[in-house]
Amino acid sequence: GKIKLLFKQRNEAPPIVILHTSSEEHDAINSFKKEENSYFLLKPIKSEELYKTLRQAIKSSEKETVAYNPLQKEEPSPLMTSPHVLLVDDNPVNMMLNNRMMESLIPNVRLAEATDGLQALEQCRGQVFDLLLMDVQMPVMDGIEATKQIRLLPEYAKIPIIGVTAGNVLGEKEKCLDAGMSDFLPKPLRQNDLLEMLKKHIATGVQRLPEDNKHPEMYLDMNILKEQMGGDDDFRKVFLNLVVKELFLAQENLKSGIKEKNTGYLKQILHKVRGTAGTAGLIKLVEQTASWESRIEDNMDYTAMENEIVHEINTGLELIKNLIS
Repeated sequence: GKIKLLFKQRNEAPPIVILHTSSEEHDAINSFKKEENSYFLLKPIKSEELYKTLRQAIKSSEKETVAYNPLQKEEPSPLMTSPHVLLVDDNPVNMMLNNRMMESLIPNVRLAEATDGLQALEQCRGQVFDLLLMDVQMPVMDGIEATKQIRLLPEYAKIPIIGVTAGNVLGEKEKCLDAGMSDFLPKPLRQNDLLEMLKKHIATGVQRLPEDNKHPEMYLDMNILKEQMGGDDDFRKVFLNLVVKELFLAQENLKSGIKEKNTGYLKQILHKVRGTAGTAGLIKLVEQTASWESRIEDNMDYTAMENEIVHEINTGLELIKNLIS
């Protein structure tokens, strides 16, 4: 009764998972079975059954949340759009929860996983992530040693690495910072704590439209876009989604070219982005890409170019995604 009352007070309909034995009163269990989002597991609990039940409950909860308030306007996220995040943890339960929290907090996050520090190091050698969430105590190579090795990679000198610690191990926090971790969070990981940490370390990548979206016409020429799309709603949806896909891909290709300092490849990327932007009416992005394409050279300021182009791409993404929704 108290549980149900608490849910009603909060106006929520979260899933309820009941753990019971075969000898328990059927009347008590049947009272919960009347609830649509109730789930039952018979003791002793098997890990596979628990996993399936939790996955089913999460999916059900997501559907109910959307159905409960379908007209609620989504607030702009304070975090970087579509970052590439590496989750490093040897515990599958922690990994599942970390995936869930990241997906709920970061728009269009792209997640990769590693179950020990050595795997994390190998993945970092092959690509550049925007953020690492690193468990400290792991087999093969722990998070402390992995962080030390990753920091030796030139492109990871300033990438945020957040350590996840037991919290009660003497000196562990100091070891995290000494190894090169940007910050740390105690276990068990809480979503609000993680959100604050993400705001601290990847909020600088947030690309909001100036003056709270009051002048989108400075960035998007709707007349050009409408001319391209015509009056076919189906084509409009396909076209806009394709533009979003191409802009996301352009970000990845741009970072790759900058990492390799490949000016020829970067010219090709900028030229292609300019074409996409021109077709989609993203006039400011057209200006920026044209400007950098004309002055690209071997000893150029790659960081400045990346910041400006990524800023305009993210601005364009927000505008186009608003039209889709």
